[in-house]
Amino acid sequence: MEATLGLRLPSTFVEFCKRWNGGFPDKSNNFYIVPQSYNEFYDEYRQSKGIIADKLFGATEKLPRFSLLNECRNVLGEVAKYVLPISADLFGNHTVVRVDSPNGMVYWCDHELWEMGESSAPGPKFAERPRLFPIAPDLETFYNALTVDPYKK
Repeated sequence: MEATLGLRLPSTFVEFCKRWNGGFPDKSNNFYIVPQSYNEFYDEYRQSKGIIADKLFGATEKLPRFSLLNECRNVLGEVAKYVLPISADLFGNHTVVRVDSPNGMVYWCDHELWEMGESSAPGPKFAERPRLFPIAPDLETFYNALTVDPYKK
């Protein structure tokens, strides 16, 4: 998988794949409460307290819905140059790590929010990459903090 993607996978992701290899998390552990210190997330999502991980990706090819490679190829396409998907919600948003820092911070990637490129060429400007919101210091913290949604009534 690393050769196909052309990058090293985070060691925490590899360990996750050895144990569970993707799937639907139970309702008791599909919510991640974004710490209040991540101001950028809360500036954009004022009413939210966190994100839902409806499915977790793994190294499986037998279950295409949970396949990291399938998600990179068929859903993210060109975006996979920038990010490695870890989980997704039902609306097509992803929890990701950046490919240039796979053992670093975890980000929320809203499929509707994109950043403009820094081109000085005349003409129209086009969004080039997804806007990423930091939500966890590392993947292990993200996985270990998945919990039941305490805000559901």
